[in-house]
Amino acid sequence: MSESLRGGSHATPESKRRAPPPDVADLVEVEKSEVEVNGSSTVAELRVVAQEYDIPNYAKLRKPALLARVRKALGLS
Repeated sequence: MSESLRGGSHATPESKRRAPPPDVADLVEVEKSEVEVNGSSTVAELRVVAQEYDIPNYAKLRKPALLARVRKALGLS
């Protein structure tokens, strides 16, 4: 069977795998003191703070739950 009929070498399962997401802290440089822990904070800012405070599963949380956990970690709630 020719390579073109099999999909070629570019169709290997390895090439279809997505790369792991980059670390949020590498993408957004935010100081903890700069983040207003309220509804105006972005999810990226909250994730940086969550990462600094070792909040488990922070990447899977939606904004309301993430905000609640960050506030708890900072002692604001």
